[in-house]
Amino acid sequence: MKKRLFSILVAAFLLIVLCPTALGDGTAVNVTAFGWEYYDLSAEVCAIVNEERAAAGLSPLSRNAHITELAMQRAAEIALYYSHTRPDGTSCFTVFDGLNAYKAENIAAGYASPEAVMEGWMNSEGHRANILNGVYSYIGVGCFKSASSYCWVQLFSSNIPDTTPTDNVDAAVPMCRSISTLPEYIDADISCGSNVTVDVGQSLSFTVQNVNPVFAQCRLMLVPEPVGNDQLVAIDVENGSVTITGLYPCTTEVALPVYPGEASPLSITVTVTGASGLPGDANSDGVVNSADALLIMRFSLGAGGTLPPNADFDGDGIINSADALLVLRSSMGL
Repeated sequence: MKKRLFSILVAAFLLIVLCPTALGDGTAVNVTAFGWEYYDLSAEVCAIVNEERAAAGLSPLSRNAHITELAMQRAAEIALYYSHTRPDGTSCFTVFDGLNAYKAENIAAGYASPEAVMEGWMNSEGHRANILNGVYSYIGVGCFKSASSYCWVQLFSSNIPDTTPTDNVDAAVPMCRSISTLPEYIDADISCGSNVTVDVGQSLSFTVQNVNPVFAQCRLMLVPEPVGNDQLVAIDVENGSVTITGLYPCTTEVALPVYPGEASPLSITVTVTGASGLPGDANSDGVVNSADALLIMRFSLGAGGTLPPNADFDGDGIINSADALLVLRSSMGL
């Protein structure tokens, strides 16, 4: 798998000169990304960093809880747009919210372990310089994985508002992260394709995945807000996965916008097959009316053919004229 490494180092007071706070005239939108955050791997990277610093005669860095959370946010962001520029067009250092300190960022994607990513960084002059810079006292490491590759971020700082260390070593923490992004970085597709078929009562699950415009091997699950006919299909969204359950035979469209007001959202065409399951809907058209009553009456008189089990309107186990009468009364609102 291809791997990517970037490093950046600049003093906070130089950000205005070297790192403009916005790029382009686009208006950012907010999307929700889903993935897993690996605090155990974060801790391992920090341990290796301090081993390298000790070998170079430098003091260890404190693994800081505040910076770790900032790094986790940045790791989710580079899964969407792999750059030291944040997806909304601002400098990576804006994640520090104006902190007056010397700061640096290393990023990487495609490495499967702390040892592998640290080897990549240490073999790169710029990344190595950040890791072995004596001006820093604090470190936070983000490790985020969504639909494909691990994304890694190291944040270094000489100062931090909250100096609380972290001992969080939780593995694979499911997390939704809100990301502010320019719309042009949204290039999503549906994991199961845009046309699916399910039977009545059956479900299909899929994800909406964004393709990173810089590092295409990196795919990020975006959490949509589906819009569909809830009389025809049931829609549930959990942990980044969309589940559609067929309710009545039909072909219907479900829109999958990933941010409010999206002009041309993805959509999926769902064809639901089989009997509707609606009591009395003998012809499985999703509506109970006099046509169903006529079918049931003809069946009860021996006209032959088969009817779905839900034609047994009164649930007594027999499809007969009583069911036909009940369906007719129901269709008339009686």
